[in-house]
Amino acid sequence: MGIDPVKSVFATGTPVDKSALVGLDISRIRLGVANADEIRNTDFSGRTGGLYVGSTQIPYDLDPADTTTPDDGTDSSNCIIDSAGNRFKNSQVGLLANLATLLAEANAVIASSVATVAAEPTLTGSRKITVAAPLTLSDGGAGANLLFGFTLPVPVSGGGTGMTTFSVPSNKRNAFSASHNIVNADKNSCVTFTNPGGGYVCTFLNPSGYDSDFSCIVTNESGSRAVTLVLTNYADGTTLTTRLYPLQSYFVYSNNGHWFLLGGLKRWFTASGVTFYVDPSGADTNDGMAAGAGGYMKTVLACWNRIRDETDIAAASSGVTIQLTPGVTYPPCGELDGDKPGGFGKLVAIVGDPTLVNPPRIIGAGADNCVVLRDGAWAQFSGLVFGSTGSGSNGAWMQQKSLGDFSNCEWGSMLAGNHIFVDDGADANISGAQSIAGNADTHWSVQNGGKLIVGGVNIDGGGGNWNFPTAFLIASMLARIQFQAPAFPNCGSITGPRILIQRHSVFDGGSVTVPGNSAGTVDATSTAY
Repeated sequence: MGIDPVKSVFATGTPVDKSALVGLDISRIRLGVANADEIRNTDFSGRTGGLYVGSTQIPYDLDPADTTTPDDGTDSSNCIIDSAGNRFKNSQVGLLANLATLLAEANAVIASSVATVAAEPTLTGSRKITVAAPLTLSDGGAGANLLFGFTLPVPVSGGGTGMTTFSVPSNKRNAFSASHNIVNADKNSCVTFTNPGGGYVCTFLNPSGYDSDFSCIVTNESGSRAVTLVLTNYADGTTLTTRLYPLQSYFVYSNNGHWFLLGGLKRWFTASGVTFYVDPSGADTNDGMAAGAGGYMKTVLACWNRIRDETDIAAASSGVTIQLTPGVTYPPCGELDGDKPGGFGKLVAIVGDPTLVNPPRIIGAGADNCVVLRDGAWAQFSGLVFGSTGSGSNGAWMQQKSLGDFSNCEWGSMLAGNHIFVDDGADANISGAQSIAGNADTHWSVQNGGKLIVGGVNIDGGGGNWNFPTAFLIASMLARIQFQAPAFPNCGSITGPRILIQRHSVFDGGSVTVPGNSAGTVDATSTAY
């Protein structure tokens, strides 16, 4: 066949027949259509130049010999039938078949026995390529790459020895309103937990019981409770237990006989404050997001570490609260560390009964401190009673630039210890009323660059005969104490020196008289005013 006559218009300017233009259009130019339905509703008889579907960017060719292949009715159908019964075929299917042939025949470079292309039933309009043996270089060389490029998604078939496998997740929704053991039927789906009011558990058993290319997405749609995620035979061979907090997701996939997590979607955005509940009757494996045996966590320390390590909460308003049960006695909290991922500068309120009508009690034994804040931890304590049955412990010991705020707290017996000990650059703020209900070596001891600010609040002695043998208040080693007009009602029977200010420290007491039955001392390096 010679050059098309239409080209002579541009080459010589000689007029050309209309029939030549029509022939060029239908036989050599691929006509663009908006979508597959435009083909189905139009007669394209004689259009051997083919069609191009804009919505899917797939080219189609006329197959005049085919009169039987059905049309599956989708935009990405392999066969689309026009209104006159002409069948237009997806031309990319042939490209995939040609690729398989090339792989099978290229034994001079690639040692591969056979490659086949077949339909992939889990993804409409897609194909899978199966290679029966590992692809290796026949010359033993290194550094070569085999590149595949496709417009359509092409998952590689699973199963078989020596094959590279992939599993493509979808938004297929498998919803559950109870705890669930993941099964093979959950493959490629979005496993969703709806309103897990009981703190549900999602368990992945040993990967050997699933397809080797298993993967799925796990989502917690609840706004109030966590889902516990258990993965048997995790990447390091152990069982991993973690949590999905409200509106969080994880992508879980199997690889080489182990489970892996992808995404790390651990930041938890919430428009309001979040409360965790702690009670000695609970369990530290619970989510802590509801009161009661199935919700309570057991210890303050475990709850604190979970907030710091796992949740990375970004609350828009009142932050995070650990709620203790009124009237219940708790063991010491332990060391509440601020040096955690996302932990520095995050306020956590530890709350009992702010009215002090029926407060929870944190009671140390021996030399155990009731609570220790360290490494930049920031906490607020409200409605709590601190005490000890032993000797040498502190009620609250603040270290290493931690920040503590105390409101409506009661301080019981701390023999040979301090009610509040502010040390090593830490800051303490007395923002609400306090009650003294027991003896201690000092009520407030501030040392080593620490700072204490006492607001305009009542420090009520309760009329007891309390003894602070070292001093009611100590500032030592570059410490600073500032009063903002506090009052000390019912403290007339307190014995011991009022103040001990030493080693380059400052006490700004204003006109307030500190409780005690003797004046105390201010050394020559320090200032009290």
